[in-house]
Amino acid sequence: MDELFKKQEKKSTVDIVIDGIWELLRTKKLQPGQKVPSESEISEGLGVSRGSVREAMKILSAFGIVEIRAGDGTYIPTKAGKPIIEPMLFSFMLYDPDLKELTEFRKMIEVDVVELVILNREKNQRERGLLEENMARFNELRRSADSTPEAFARLDLDFHRILGQAAHNNMMSRIYEFVIDYFEESISNSHHKQINGERTYKAHSQIIEGIRSNDPELARKAIYDSVDLWENFQYQARISH
Repeated sequence: MDELFKKQEKKSTVDIVIDGIWELLRTKKLQPGQKVPSESEISEGLGVSRGSVREAMKILSAFGIVEIRAGDGTYIPTKAGKPIIEPMLFSFMLYDPDLKELTEFRKMIEVDVVELVILNREKNQRERGLLEENMARFNELRRSADSTPEAFARLDLDFHRILGQAAHNNMMSRIYEFVIDYFEESISNSHHKQINGERTYKAHSQIIEGIRSNDPELARKAIYDSVDLWENFQYQARISH
């Protein structure tokens, strides 16, 4: 296995293993579905301890880059599953962007998602139907005496996750899933600041209307209004603390 790896200096042994696996993926020497070289092969090839290899594999597994199968070895997944730790989400938490940056980011991503939903309208009839069902359930909840902010928040988050699936673009869907995961708490908290989800329902209705009419400009305006509403809730929450 020596020819597969290049020995590196001035890095922790765990980082050396992670970089070695990344290099194999980058150069297509390891591909989805293939088995990762054994612990002893990696240890010998990179000149690191087997303990370092095990630690590196745990980290790569947490990020969804490898799949450890008990009694069978370690593989590169064939599908991108939900990692224990989302790298982009983790980096955002460390960076802690300000409200203006977050608002600009949400607008950019969500406009692109909705434009893809409209563009791929021949492929996403099922998801469009689920969006309509979500709106109907939201409306029913608004008329219910048992409605709670938590129930509205669940439907709100479901709406956005379905929207991401309706884009029918795997890369964009993954990015948007990360966006919703990152904003989940703030979206949920916004429902404690409105009556019966009224403002969210109005914003989602406008997004749906843009999708129904296949009108990107109408959908864009609806997204901007929706994110501006969210930004206002966040601003009020920050100045009240």
